[in-house]
Amino acid sequence: TVDLPLGYTSAKVATAVANEVYRRFKPKELSDTKLMYIHAHGPGLINTRGKAVKRLEDMKGLRLRAHGTSARVVKALGGIPVAKPMPQTYNMIKTGVVSGSVFPLEAHDGWKLAEVTDYLTACYSIGYTSTFFVVMNKDTWNALPKDIQLIIEEINNEWVVQHGEARVSSDEAGMRIFLNKGSEMIGLSAKEAARWKRAVAPIIKDHIKLLNSKGFNGQEIVDFTINTLNNMQ
Repeated sequence: TVDLPLGYTSAKVATAVANEVYRRFKPKELSDTKLMYIHAHGPGLINTRGKAVKRLEDMKGLRLRAHGTSARVVKALGGIPVAKPMPQTYNMIKTGVVSGSVFPLEAHDGWKLAEVTDYLTACYSIGYTSTFFVVMNKDTWNALPKDIQLIIEEINNEWVVQHGEARVSSDEAGMRIFLNKGSEMIGLSAKEAARWKRAVAPIIKDHIKLLNSKGFNGQEIVDFTINTLNNMQ
């Protein structure tokens, strides 16, 4: 749910939201371990080579490397997602297999993607994220004295903030590298941003249906996530 294109504006916010959603719903998939904390990357944005994406119509038929949530976003916007691993993105864009990709700003630095892209569409109204987690073996955790557990929990809470801030710094570094190369960052007007948000709305509705089919209250989970996000931005 946290990964949906809900309009994240920063990795710090996405990280905070992810941890709040975990604390509220405690998904059983993580129950076999002791979760330290969750962290999330900054908003996934559209990055292209050769063609600028300024309006929703510019997405029509555009081949972009994407998978999972980002693939659903690309498809909803009218593009064609090409599902390949992140390490292949650089060469796929450079050789013209795809016209670009969807990823957070930090990838312009860490994955050197600023070298092969010319335009970045700042579609923050549909910014999605991806979550990662830090865990400890549950038996190891249970063997620790209670006072040590409390200290670790305090550190975990500190690292929710610090890891989010570290990812924000990585995004800022990626943006600087991208812009210093002479590439262009394209903003969307409020009206255009709203069009993009409407275009991806079915992704969220479908996710609610999926949760319902698995026995969860999909609307409650999505509403909690959106409200938490809105309160933090």
